Amino acid sequence: RQRHLTIPCEMCIRDREEMTAEVRRRVGSAIYGQDGQTLESVVLARLCYLGWSLAVLDCGSGGMLAAALTSASQPGVFTQSSETACDKFSRKLHEWMVRTQSQVGIAASLLPVEDKQVLTMVLTTPIQEKHVVRSYGGPPGNAPAWATRTALDSLRQELNRIDQSQTNLQIGT
Repeated sequence: RQRHLTIPCEMCIRDREEMTAEVRRRVGSAIYGQDGQTLESVVLARLCYLGWSLAVLDCGSGGMLAAALTSASQPGVFTQSSETACDKFSRKLHEWMVRTQSQVGIAASLLPVEDKQVLTMVLTTPIQEKHVVRSYGGPPGNAPAWATRTALDSLRQELNRIDQSQTNLQIGT
């Protein structure tokens, strides 16, 4: 004979909330969302919250970064893609930001270098410009997807830092 244990729903919700809080405490900013949130939706929501538009210059990823950010059909996201890597893409990003009147810009260039892929990014916000270089040594066919996720996560983290510094400024005033 089998017995079924009935757990009150309130207990399950409380346990889930406690577990979620503990995971967030341990893992920290590596978690970008929950309950179906995507990295793209979190980035776009943060931009919307800040009231900023985004200029994207996507070079060498086959347009994956641009596609990820435009798939949500959110206004204020302006993309430009190139199948090949861009030269002087920092300058091109600034020109694209001026043309689109965007407050935030991300340029990402993916290049094969020896036995790995190198992602070079420029993240521009009203607060600062940041240059980031990351390398990927996995299967070359997976590099565009890796570059897209890396660029989105770098942008998310940068926007979170800005949001936190603005919140701290607002609380202090």
